[in-house]
Amino acid sequence: MALSKKKKGTHLFIDTNVLLNFYAFSNDDLQELEKLINILKTKVVKLYLTQQVVDEFYRNRDSKLAASFDTF
Repeated sequence: MALSKKKKGTHLFIDTNVLLNFYAFSNDDLQELEKLINILKTKVVKLYLTQQVVDEFYRNRDSKLAASFDTF
């Protein structure tokens, strides 16, 4: 994750691999994801995602979920 502070808040870019790591289903990961969602709702942090990140996420999430179920 890359954070950049500006006068009007924080700007955040999350790489595809970081997003996919939330599918590891550990309690810590899910708690961190919940924190991120709550922060984004306050609109103090602005999240940037490129179309490439979105495409990579959807292309790879099924295999990440399958790997998580295998270890479950």
